[in-house]
Amino acid sequence: MSEGFEGKIREALTRLHGRASLIAVCPPEKLEALRMFAVKELLSGGGNGIYVSLSKPYSAVNHALNASGVKTENLFYIDCITTLVHYGKPDRMNPRVFHVSSPDSVALEGLLPEEIKAFIVRVPKPAFIIVDTLRTLELYNTPETVISFLRELAKIAADMEAKLVVITISHPHDRVIKNALPLFDVMLTL
Repeated sequence: MSEGFEGKIREALTRLHGRASLIAVCPPEKLEALRMFAVKELLSGGGNGIYVSLSKPYSAVNHALNASGVKTENLFYIDCITTLVHYGKPDRMNPRVFHVSSPDSVALEGLLPEEIKAFIVRVPKPAFIIVDTLRTLELYNTPETVISFLRELAKIAADMEAKLVVITISHPHDRVIKNALPLFDVMLTL
C-alpha cells in the first residue's frame, strides 16, 4: 500500500469535523486496505466505534483488524453476515456484537429496525459509525431503500455527534452513490 493511498484516506478522515460524514469509493482490489486503514485511523482518535459489517462476518473482520495491529476493544459490531452464511456460530454472548439475520434485515423499507437502533444507542459515546460495504446492501435492497437507510443512519450519527463513514466498491453506473452524495460532507474516490 503506497503512502499516497494512506495519505488520501488520512486527509479525507481529518476533514471530518464533529458529526460529519464521508463516503469512500474504491475498486475491489483496494477494499481490504481501505477497510483496515480507515478503522485504524478512526480508532486512533479515541472513543468507541460501531462497525456495520454487511460483507464479512464479525469474526473475520475482528481477526483481520487484530492481525494488522488494530486494537478492537473499543469497536462494537453489527454483523449482518454470520447468520446468513452460517459462517461459524454467532457470538450471542459478546455484548459488543449484534447479529442481524442478513443485509436485507438492516434496512427494512429503508428504516433501521428498533433492535439495531437500541444497540447503537447503548454504545457508550461512539466517535464513529462505519458501514462496510454499501454495495452489499444494494444487492439485497432497492436503491430507494438504501438511500433511506443512509439518510436515517446519518441522522442517528449526527444526533450522537459521531462521524459516519460509508465504504463501497466503485461501479460505473451506480445510481445509489450518485443519489446519496448530498447526504455526505466528504467524498473520497480511490
